[in-house]
Amino acid sequence: MIDKFEELRKQQESPEEVEYTEEKKKIEKELSNLPEDEPVKPMDNALKRANILNIILLVMVFMMIGLFAYLYFTDRIVMGKDSLPLDSEVAQDSELTEGDTEEEIVEDKDVEKGYVPEDSEGESEVVTSKEYFNNSIGVKFTYPSNWVVLSEEYDESMMTLSLKLADKMIEPQAVFQYSIPAVFSSEVCNYTNTDYIDLENGEYRRSLDEVANIYVVCKSDSTGYTEWMDPGKITYVVDNQRADLLDVLKTLDSITLSFEYEAI
Repeated sequence: MIDKFEELRKQQESPEEVEYTEEKKKIEKELSNLPEDEPVKPMDNALKRANILNIILLVMVFMMIGLFAYLYFTDRIVMGKDSLPLDSEVAQDSELTEGDTEEEIVEDKDVEKGYVPEDSEGESEVVTSKEYFNNSIGVKFTYPSNWVVLSEEYDESMMTLSLKLADKMIEPQAVFQYSIPAVFSSEVCNYTNTDYIDLENGEYRRSLDEVANIYVVCKSDSTGYTEWMDPGKITYVVDNQRADLLDVLKTLDSITLSFEYEAI
């Protein structure tokens, strides 16, 4: 009875519907025969991550090796080649330093405070000279280049001059004084046999005025020795207790011996 009913239903269906139904059944059958997808296991993901990390670590290791190799060979190149010219330049500089001689005292050594450089043997180097000249009176002196003009007072109307040369500007320890006063009486220098020093062929004599604590220079003339330099008067102010007193007096004497006068 059922088969007849099914056969009657099929007869009522159109050919297109029959074809569609059969095709649908075939597709459903093929899909049922396909294998089911297997679920992704957590262990597989861990292995993949481990492999990626291993690759990253290997890349970092190779990069570190390359960096160390680069630094090593670069250092070898610098130390092996570049250092040679530097050493040679240092050697040349040292040769120039040893071979050169200073003709003047370096100005940045604060010469105004009495700096005098010394060589390896402890002796003072040669100091060049400077010149003082008053063209109104005609007085000229030569003094060490590391000395300074401490003061100069000139009165043109009175034709007077007060000049002080010192070993330094601030707190001088040795001062050369030359003066031409408006009124001056030439005093005779009286000596014993031991209280004076001849400077140059007996023309000048230097003695210590213990009362004023200054050194006075006298010049020989027809009457003996007087304090008048024709013109002017010369005195030294220096500490008699200093260890290098003789050297300082020698410098002061050299200024005296350089004295020149040209009448204007």
